[in-house]
This record gives sequence, structure tokens and C-alpha cells, in this order.
Amino acid sequence: MKAAVVKGRRLVAYEEVPTPSAQPGTLLLKMKYCCVCGSELEYVDNQRAPQNPIVAGGILGHEFVAEVAEVGVDMAFVCVRRGGNVLKQAFDMVRVQGRVILAGYTESVKLDTTSWLRKQVRIEGSLNRGAKMATALKLLEYKRVNVKPLITEIIPLKDVQRAFDSMYGGENIGVLLKP
Repeated sequence: MKAAVVKGRRLVAYEEVPTPSAQPGTLLLKMKYCCVCGSELEYVDNQRAPQNPIVAGGILGHEFVAEVAEVGVDMAFVCVRRGGNVLKQAFDMVRVQGRVILAGYTESVKLDTTSWLRKQVRIEGSLNRGAKMATALKLLEYKRVNVKPLITEIIPLKDVQRAFDSMYGGENIGVLLKP
């Protein structure tokens, strides 16, 4: 199978790797899309060293849309690169008295608190735990959130280096890789 493989600092390659097999208690997934996650950007940039240094040969891709190969059930995970621009987009999209759920870490950003107050928007954080993540997934399931503006480009997996470069360069805020 083909995969995005870490080669070094800010270097990612499209390579052939052994196809894993489903073990007891696991699933074998067929990827439809994989998101370039903000934590992967930090990892490949070596910002997490020395606690979590780059490991050459590591395979990326923990936020994805896939099909369970054995039974054909679709599973969807939505991810967004973090940052002030995304937070502003979320605010603009949410209804009056709506909620913005930050799933994961975000850098510090400056907010127009008067606008947030007038619109009465709640900001909640979630690290994939408990009811907040379940609520976020339900909102996605029932199409109450339009995620299309958050994905700025879909790039073929074979062009994984271009995807990372475009995010490091600020050209994209949310990239999906398509096998």
C-alpha cells in the first residue's frame, strides 16, 4: 500500500509500505481521505522534540475518513488545522447563541469579544473526551455544521510533500489527502 512516510524535518514522502492485516479486536480500513493534522505539522517540523522527536520512517495519518474493509461501514473523522483564521470562520458560520467546539489544541488568538458577546456564542474545548465530542459528532452527522469552508484543498496522496509545504507556507488551513 502507499503511505505518507516521514523522512526528516519538514520532509514527507509517498512510499510503498507493507499492507497490515486485521488482528483480533482491530479493523482493516480502506482510506478515502486523510487530513493533514496540526499536530503532524508540529511533529514533522520537529517542534515536539525532545519529548517526541521525529522518527524517520514513521507513517502519518491519524485523522481520516475510511471504510471498514470487512463490512463496508463508513466512519468519518473531521479535522481542521488550528489557528485564528479557522476560529473566525467558525464564529461566522455559527448561529446566534451557537457553540464553537475546539477539538484539540490551538495557538493563542486575538478575539473581537464584543462581536462574540453580541452573538452570544459559547466556546468549548474538547480533547476527544466525553459528551462534547459526542455532541460535535452528532452536529456533523445531522449536517448542522457546514465543514466545506474549512477544507481549503484536496490534494492527491502522491503529492503529500506539496500538501505539507502549502500548510507550512500558509496557503492552506485544511488539507485532505486522497489516496
